[in-house]
Amino acid sequence: LFFTSQSCITSDGVCRPVYSPPFEVTLQGVKLNVSTTPAGAVSLNPFETQPVVYIVDPVGRLVNSDSGITVVTATLLPDSNPRGATLSGSRTATCCQGVCAFTDLSIDRAYAQYFMTIDSPPFETALVGPFPVAGPARLNVSAVAGGALSGRPFVSQPRVTVLPDEGYAVTGRD
Repeated sequence: LFFTSQSCITSDGVCRPVYSPPFEVTLQGVKLNVSTTPAGAVSLNPFETQPVVYIVDPVGRLVNSDSGITVVTATLLPDSNPRGATLSGSRTATCCQGVCAFTDLSIDRAYAQYFMTIDSPPFETALVGPFPVAGPARLNVSAVAGGALSGRPFVSQPRVTVLPDEGYAVTGRD
């Protein structure tokens, strides 16, 4: 940017242009703002959609002059973690032009409403959530196959039930 002004502080009283040398205006980041909340999460697997936060100024504008300087850290909020889950993966992310993107976060236990914080002092902390984490499907064999002859159906058919992480039957999937 260049700044041009008229100055009238001269000995002859004539206003003349005054030019400043070039200078750059940078915004000052004050807080972290959630752009993307985790989605498509299945326990023990990286979230399909990873969280992303922006460094923003007091009125919410992206501050893109912070490349490679700021590192943010993700942490599960203890109050939203009744099952004692663990947040795994790279829990830190280096910001690039004010955008802080995680790449491989995962949680090891299913739950409907997790929250996490993403922080980097001195910025105001971002609260991410709620977001669910589904449990991996498990199979429960409640009846085994038996009494079959080669090329013929089993006399007693197997019964397999799909169970989510919490251990109750998934309806309509027997």
